[in-house]
Amino acid sequence: MTDLYHGPYPVDMTVNEAREEVRRLLQTATPYVPPDTLARLQRERDQAVEALREIAELDGEINPSNYDHDDACYLNTQFCYTATIARATLAAIEGAEDEG
Repeated sequence: MTDLYHGPYPVDMTVNEAREEVRRLLQTATPYVPPDTLARLQRERDQAVEALREIAELDGEINPSNYDHDDACYLNTQFCYTATIARATLAAIEGAEDEG
């Protein structure tokens, strides 16, 4: 009779032992990302970071002579909000890079 099982685990594992082993393997597994996909994702990330830097570095005042007072106030508020989000996102990215 031919042994059809050729693996590192015993055939008589219980269901719970097998579940635990699968859970352990899933937690420690590193997903494979093809190099071309990884390169594309890195380019896209770099482009997004550059766009965030440009937003974060913009001088922030809306020319009130082009808008009425309420519109200028609203646009200034939105600009400040956008710049704050861009700066926070850049800080998070840079913090993750420092950790990794």
